[in-house]
Amino acid sequence: VKKAKDFLINDALGVWLKTFRPLPWSQRRVLWPIHQPGMNAETSMVSSRMDDGMSLSMASGSTAPKSSDHKRNLREVIEDMELDHETRRETCRLVTFYFTQRSSLWSTSPINEEDIPSISQEDEMEAAKLIDTYGAYVDIYECLVSAGKIRSKLLVEKVVSVAKYDGRHAEALKALRKAKVLLFYEPHMLSAILELLPSISAQSISSNFDFMPLLVSSYPDLQPWCVRECSKNEPQFYFKYLSSLMHHEDGNDSAKREKTLVKEWCLMLSSPEKLDLNNVNSSVEAFFHVASKSDESSNFYHRDISFLMDISMRMSQFGLALDLANEILSDSNIRTDKQSMLTVVRHLRTIADVAIRGNNGVLNTALLSQVIAFFNVISPCMIEQSFEFTTATELTTLLNQCVASELDHDDANATDNVGSCILTISEDAPPAEYLRVLASWEHTSIESPAIMSAIHTCMIRGARKGVNQELSGSLLRIQRAREEGRRPHFADGVMEWENNGTQEEDTEEEGNLWANILN
Repeated sequence: VKKAKDFLINDALGVWLKTFRPLPWSQRRVLWPIHQPGMNAETSMVSSRMDDGMSLSMASGSTAPKSSDHKRNLREVIEDMELDHETRRETCRLVTFYFTQRSSLWSTSPINEEDIPSISQEDEMEAAKLIDTYGAYVDIYECLVSAGKIRSKLLVEKVVSVAKYDGRHAEALKALRKAKVLLFYEPHMLSAILELLPSISAQSISSNFDFMPLLVSSYPDLQPWCVRECSKNEPQFYFKYLSSLMHHEDGNDSAKREKTLVKEWCLMLSSPEKLDLNNVNSSVEAFFHVASKSDESSNFYHRDISFLMDISMRMSQFGLALDLANEILSDSNIRTDKQSMLTVVRHLRTIADVAIRGNNGVLNTALLSQVIAFFNVISPCMIEQSFEFTTATELTTLLNQCVASELDHDDANATDNVGSCILTISEDAPPAEYLRVLASWEHTSIESPAIMSAIHTCMIRGARKGVNQELSGSLLRIQRAREEGRRPHFADGVMEWENNGTQEEDTEEEGNLWANILN
């Protein structure tokens, strides 16, 4: 089948097209009449009228005689040419087949970096020449769909120009101009929609009829790039169209799975000031429907997590960015991608810097704590990929940034920020890493009560971690005693257990000691 198809497209049809003299665009109604109610295809085909001085020569090779003295109806002309309905229909079908199939071959030659089908200038001119010569025979709808897929503005304009001689196009154009109520999209409307798009975008605010539902329902026949090209002077109109197309509830599901459309929409959402959008919160909400894994609507969108994290940072949605970083680290396929990991590290450092600058000069300890937790997780992944990344280095950088902030501002908040940063690191960083940081930190001479408190916190966390990892019968018995509210009693070197109620009261010092142990 493939060989037969290749033979038709590459060899046979090109030669066959040269065997007859094609009709001009203006006589398209002879080949594509309007099917009126109560008439079948054949009777409606011959119901049209034409000048008998017209030259009509097709596969039969016959030519209608020219006369200026009288008129003849279309039936008589066709009978003279020995040309029946089946021949006309098959001729149009083959010409359309040749154009659409050649278009699919043209589109596979150059592919841009976004993997969007395109067409070379040479192939585009060849296709345009084909429309110029055989435009009267092509199916308007199928050719517009093919031209839209390969993103050829020239071919779309050519086919729309041919459609101006088509009866069904004229009817659709009239219906759209007089529309007062909601219209349901039909394929024969495509050419009329494309012709009216510039005026629709210009009158989108003042028009009494809302064309937006019709444009959305015409996807994928109507490609978004066509709407963008026709509304270059009205960027808000295109944004409204794309937002309707990608809406989390009422949008088109197949459009939501298109990588290029999702990226384009997210970029527009991240720059509302360029579109003069007043409601920035709605842009953030729409982006959350795509990016947030906790939102059920996100399952319907194509989600490039690294890209979404970039947009989250651009929109200053740092909590969402951290959630996306967690997704990246949880996905083994993405986690092994070096570029993705470098992107995560870069964004984590940016978020840490934002946390240090804080709100009104006060350190954002909650945000910084999350960043430190990510440093703990990401460090082994970076080591596996031979990157020079250590948690101790990152923590030292955080401390130095706080000190630099203190030197720059020289106020009470900056000093408190250093202490807060020291305590936050001691609470969230691995104890061994934190002690390593303090041992090598050049500003350990800073007089801050937080340092001793942080060391104490670090020692307690390290001891608890060691106890939790220790497999000891004595420790298990101590743990059980704590749960039961008892404490150990040593007599003659033997550990015994007594209930709190029967044991004599200890001294205040001993009570405090055991209270610390049991707690």
